[in-house]
Amino acid sequence: MNLFSKLRKYFQDNKIQKVKKEDRKLPKSKGNGKGARFTVWFILILIILLSPLAFLRAQTALDKSKNAENAVQAIGKEDSKQEVDVYDSPMLNVFANEFVDNYLTIPKEDEDRAKHKEQLQNYFAEGITPPNVSDFTGYRKLDNKTLYDVTYQDNKAVMSYLVEYTNVSIEKVEEEKEVKDGDKKKKVKEMVEKEKSKKQSAMLNIPVRASENGGYAVVESPYYTNVPDIVNADMAKIENPLAEKEKLKTNQTQEISTWLETFLADYAANPAEDMTYVMDEPKGLNGLQEFVSVQDVTAYPTEKENRYIVKATAIFKEKEVPITHQENLSLIIEQQDNKFFVKQMDNTLGGE
Repeated sequence: MNLFSKLRKYFQDNKIQKVKKEDRKLPKSKGNGKGARFTVWFILILIILLSPLAFLRAQTALDKSKNAENAVQAIGKEDSKQEVDVYDSPMLNVFANEFVDNYLTIPKEDEDRAKHKEQLQNYFAEGITPPNVSDFTGYRKLDNKTLYDVTYQDNKAVMSYLVEYTNVSIEKVEEEKEVKDGDKKKKVKEMVEKEKSKKQSAMLNIPVRASENGGYAVVESPYYTNVPDIVNADMAKIENPLAEKEKLKTNQTQEISTWLETFLADYAANPAEDMTYVMDEPKGLNGLQEFVSVQDVTAYPTEKENRYIVKATAIFKEKEVPITHQENLSLIIEQQDNKFFVKQMDNTLGGE
């Protein structure tokens, strides 16, 4: 064995042994973990999707609870509310108007009266009989009716109508007249009908009750009362509250009066849109009336320079016939560039 071989053998027997590194990796699961991840994400998505639905269901339940509570609270008020509603309904006026027409109309012929009585019975509550007119020889016609008042009492409405009607009584009388008898004339007697009419006005009061199904019936016999006096001629008229105030000088008032005649003539003849040049709030009669004259013009100064209050009485007439009437006027006018402009115009002597 040569020297080189000995040395190589020596180093092979004494070489440094490398330490094998430990495997520090975690042991792999037998499965791949996809199922667990899917389950977790599925639950999260399901929660997200169901949360709004749960909120809506809770809100719906809350709303239903509130509605139920309101319904319970409304039960006690339902009857009175329904009562007010049915008596405020326009149908009540329709019913009462039809009743007045039928009640105050009495036909002349017996056959017509029978049909009329049957029709009238439909308006009355059970047990109430329409008036007996079998002994009346004649007829009655309604001339006019106006709903005057409505009062509420004992779960019914009393509809009060101002009515005007004509009673016509018929009387058979014997009259003598001439008839031809060949070449001669002779007098004969025959029975003829004579009508005698009389106009009446009264308050007709009709007790009406509403039914649960929305219908109406006259629940007591209608009754008449005298027409109330609603006229009070002793009441004081509206006066000019500025009557004692300082007035404009005569020449200034005359200037305003002259202008007022021109203005009122235009006001009577023109539509409102044509009065914009001279009025803040345009008005016009558009030919409905004709201006005749202006009287009792009085003008008063105001705190604002060149602004005046004017009180006057204007005379107008109908276009087709010579009928005149007067209107009281209060105007606030302002002088602008030597011309008057109407800031306000009212049909009254009152006010400032």
